[in-house]
Amino acid sequence: MLFVDGSHLEGGGQILRTSLSLSVLLRQPFEIKNIRANRPNPGMRPQHLAAVRALQQIANARITDAYQHSSSLRFEPRELNPGKFIFDVASETPSAGSVTLLFQALLPALAFAPQPSALILRGGTHVSWSPSYEYLQSVFLPALKKFGLECHLSIKKCGFYPEGGGEMHASITPVSSLQSFSLLDRGPLQSITGVSGVGHLTEDIATRQKSAALNKLVHLSADKRVSQNTVPSRGKGSFLFLNAHYAHTKEGFGSLGGRGKTAERVGSEAADALMKYHASNNALDIHLADQLLLYAALAEGGSRFSCEAFSNHLRTNVYVLQRFLPKLEVELDESRKEVRVRGIGFHSK
Repeated sequence: MLFVDGSHLEGGGQILRTSLSLSVLLRQPFEIKNIRANRPNPGMRPQHLAAVRALQQIANARITDAYQHSSSLRFEPRELNPGKFIFDVASETPSAGSVTLLFQALLPALAFAPQPSALILRGGTHVSWSPSYEYLQSVFLPALKKFGLECHLSIKKCGFYPEGGGEMHASITPVSSLQSFSLLDRGPLQSITGVSGVGHLTEDIATRQKSAALNKLVHLSADKRVSQNTVPSRGKGSFLFLNAHYAHTKEGFGSLGGRGKTAERVGSEAADALMKYHASNNALDIHLADQLLLYAALAEGGSRFSCEAFSNHLRTNVYVLQRFLPKLEVELDESRKEVRVRGIGFHSK
């Protein structure tokens, strides 16, 4: 039984999700305490409980203390069962909890399963503190393809806070192993694409979000194409997502609408995030770096990538990975903002 401290560094839900992913993949039972101890409302929220329930089903696991607001969990996986699953973040309590984070918790284990899997995930697709559907589709999955992992996503309905009710579908083609990944030079900026979306709101909001973003980006010498969409959704919401296409990578930057938040601010936030990354001259955006770390740890050989900055999420994932993989070698070069990982060469059984 492995012990994980849920209060380490950023002390958020990522510690629990990464622990669950590795536990199922490695068949390693673990106990975690102080879950989300550094958050204003500590303990498990509906989206964290949904990840526990989903991976319990996939791994036929024995669990203890799995309930809302619980600050501890004991999780004992048995066997991995790929297949077709429907998981709803709001199955026990109304919630707009993130299905994109739920997907990222499920993917590592199902990526090494003996058979393909298909998922229907219901909840929030565009909510705060999580990647949007567009980010997964145009940034995260293309990056995983460089490791040799294929996965396909589609969205049927957007889910905004507080109503949720979105629906995302995923199909996962398993692999026996992953190849290493290196990216230190992103190359020149070639183009910027994006989407300004609204659900149950007037189209002029999408227009204003788009205009605010393009006005901020006017000094970047690249072709810019941002579309406008009215998206199907249960409740009201809006988003602006920008995809920066460089010669060797694609990075994503987004912002969400909210009560009292102007459309101009939504567009400006996404553009500001893109320009901050562009000024860093490094290969990966701040979020993609920590999301790829687990796959670099499992891959064959050494992976290297530079990133915009070292986030607390990244440092926290290093802690969790080394708890489950004690021989894993990870080096964070502060001066170059470079991550170096000597992967363990994990192979599915």
